[in-house]
Amino acid sequence: MNWKWYGPDMKKIDLKSPTSRRSIPIGPKLHRSYIRKGLYLGYRKSKTTTSWFARRWKSEIKDELTQFLGVTDDVLPANDVGVLSHDQAVEHAKKWFDEEQAKELDTIVVEKTYSVRNLMTDYQKFLKDDGCKSLRQTKSTIEKHILPTLGEIPLHKLNHRQVKTWLNNLVESAPRSKATGNRIWNTLRAALNFGYKEGKVSHKRAWDKVQSFKAASKPRIVETTLDDLQELVAACLPHFQQLVKGAILTGCRYSELANLRVRNFYPNTQQIHIEDSKNDHERMVPLNEEGVVLFEELTAHRKPDEFMFQKSTGQPWHPSDQIRPMYAALARSGITKPITFHQLRHGFASLSLQNGMRLEEVGDILGHRDLKITQKHYARFSGSHLLDKVRQCAPQLGLRTSPSGSDKVIPIQRVRKHA
Repeated sequence: MNWKWYGPDMKKIDLKSPTSRRSIPIGPKLHRSYIRKGLYLGYRKSKTTTSWFARRWKSEIKDELTQFLGVTDDVLPANDVGVLSHDQAVEHAKKWFDEEQAKELDTIVVEKTYSVRNLMTDYQKFLKDDGCKSLRQTKSTIEKHILPTLGEIPLHKLNHRQVKTWLNNLVESAPRSKATGNRIWNTLRAALNFGYKEGKVSHKRAWDKVQSFKAASKPRIVETTLDDLQELVAACLPHFQQLVKGAILTGCRYSELANLRVRNFYPNTQQIHIEDSKNDHERMVPLNEEGVVLFEELTAHRKPDEFMFQKSTGQPWHPSDQIRPMYAALARSGITKPITFHQLRHGFASLSLQNGMRLEEVGDILGHRDLKITQKHYARFSGSHLLDKVRQCAPQLGLRTSPSGSDKVIPIQRVRKHA
């Protein structure tokens, strides 16, 4: 076995010989000698110490891994613990290499025929077993945006360039916002991380360093006026009108309203109880006078377990059932703004803020766990009602406005302090 390696001056360096190692200059370069296939012993000299390293190299996937072994015996005597001779460093490198190989054999089973499509199938099954509430949306995202491009690629051959190109094309090849691209990318990344934890792929290099689009989190909220909402309500058919009123008066999501039962209305405290929310966080939503009247009408003479809101057929509202009635109501009302059902929730929040409600109060009603979420979406609506407060409470310097076109300086009225 040849332990000699060429140095920067093209002279042969015997890493086994302390005398030969002295000729190696100080610097970050790792001088290596071959041990066996895929394993090298490395030597590095700094201003304060010299160290041994083990280096693993997989040429088929261009993967490099370096492990510090200990300092050399150039100054201190070897003790086979922290200070190693050349032969001791070789044995430590072999032991580390074998342990790394054993980890992969025990925990990572990479099937060459296992594709991204197979991973997505397993991932959806995992979400279903875990009780994921957004399974339908996740399935749609996978089928529309992930499988057509990446589905047939074997998972162990998926690389960084393919993932990055796919992500860029999400936005460039379609009229899609960066925020939407990031949401789709989060679905793929979650699935890939699931595959790594399950031992379907041996590393994360294909996606670990792929960055989301920056400055893509700006919320897209259609500003709705009270007139817009009143016109929309008037244009809705009776059963859908009840649902629209419920959204405007409570700020609840469509899924939360669709899952409401008669028992969730508390007339004594004038609140509704949201048991099943997007973030698994129960909350009580207070009602104004119109809200109380609406829910009293909805719950009168009905059984506690009945769904609060029902379609004209008597069936509960299912996911996406609100889309067509919403389009029809907008067409009848003549409203040209792209108002979706979820925008009714935003309408509740923005109008409440403009009428004087505080951001944290709106966040509590909407069920936001973090005030940052409320600020991100609605901070721009909270300033109009503060004008009166500023006029009443902000400090004043006693300045007066000069007549138009006059350069005369109006002096500040001085207030003397009394002893």
